[in-house]
Formats: sequence, structure tokens, C-alpha cells
Amino acid sequence: MKPQLKTKFSHLNQGRFSGQVIVIRNALSSPEGMANFPEPWGDPAKFPQRAELFAAIDAHLPLYAGAEDGSRSMIAARNASRERITAMLQKVAPCLETAAGYDRGKLGTTGFELRKGSPTKTMPAMLLTGPQNVRAIQGNASGKIRVSSKSVSGARAYEVQVNGGDRTKEADFRHGASSSGCTNIQIAGLTPLKNYAIRMRALFGKRGPGAWSELPLFPVL
Repeated sequence: MKPQLKTKFSHLNQGRFSGQVIVIRNALSSPEGMANFPEPWGDPAKFPQRAELFAAIDAHLPLYAGAEDGSRSMIAARNASRERITAMLQKVAPCLETAAGYDRGKLGTTGFELRKGSPTKTMPAMLLTGPQNVRAIQGNASGKIRVSSKSVSGARAYEVQVNGGDRTKEADFRHGASSSGCTNIQIAGLTPLKNYAIRMRALFGKRGPGAWSELPLFPVL
């Protein structure tokens, strides 16, 4: 049986779906992904290309974060965005399989999971731990910061939240940024000369997001 890319994402919760598309985006934009899967992918009039796919993924992440507060409009926008990205990935996958010649090694550089029955290594489910050595520094402009930590085994991405209000109130925390990496995560739009609570967690493990690791109050310049 030829190895094929898995393009059904209905079994993934919202967090894991967002993590999966981040992985796909980063894989296809990496030097290896660019070399293995040059454009065009099929007929550009019929099949999404990198720029269109990446723009859709980038637009999805704020919708995922915004829907966490239960807003009906944000949830509807997030769900519509998910459907659009899924349709795009389903169109792109056959192009990538053809470009790879159904080579398992090359398909492994797409960021997609392989379909059941395709030869692949499975990893045991694990509970993600809270990031260690979380630290924040001032960014390159007023109202900006950069957050980093050590990597968490099993994580596919990381989320940082900030709180300029009451750090004891969950509702006062808001999404700051999501990233596939754990270093130099940039957050902008903060109020200068204000103290912020900052917390970070690993995302999209087999058993959901990990625990939050919180920093002491950080003065934003």
C-alpha cells in the first residue's frame, strides 16, 4: 500500500487541529519542504498554492484564540476558517503525494500525518508538562515583549497569554501569541509602563494542552 497523507481532521479537537496546521505550514515553508515540493501544485487556478494556504492558516490562529471566550461570532468564524483550511489541505495533499512519488521519507516532511495503514512510527500519548525556564524580555519597540522557555517533549506549539488586570481572574488573561517554537515568541500591542502577568503553555499533545507556567509581574516599557 502506498503511503498517503491523512486529510480527515474531524477527530481533532480545535486545539489539536490548530497545532496540526501550524506544523504543516512550518514544514512546507522549511528549506526541506520547499525543495521537496516546488510550486506550482497542480493547476494554480484549481489548487491552492503556498501563499493562499499560509494566509488562511495565519488568519485561523487568532480566531482559534478568540473563540475560547465563548463568543458565538468568533466560534462561527473559527469553524468556517477550519472548514476552509480543511478543504484546501484536501486539494493540496494529492499534489504533494505525486510530487513525493509516494516516498515515505519525503511525505514525512509535509507536516501531515500518514493515513492508517501507512508505515509510520507511533508515539505513546503523554501529558504535556508546563514549560520550564520561562522568561520575558523587552521587545524592539515600546509595548512589545519576547517570551521564551525550554522546549517541552511532545509539544507541537506553544501559547502565551498576558494579563494587564487582575492576575487572579481567569477572564483577565487574553491570547498574546501562538508559535511552533518556544523561543523569541513576540507579543505586541501591550500598554507601555504597565505591569503584566504572563503565562505560557505547550499545546497539541495527544492528551491536550499542558499546564500553565506563569511569570512574576513583568513591567512593559
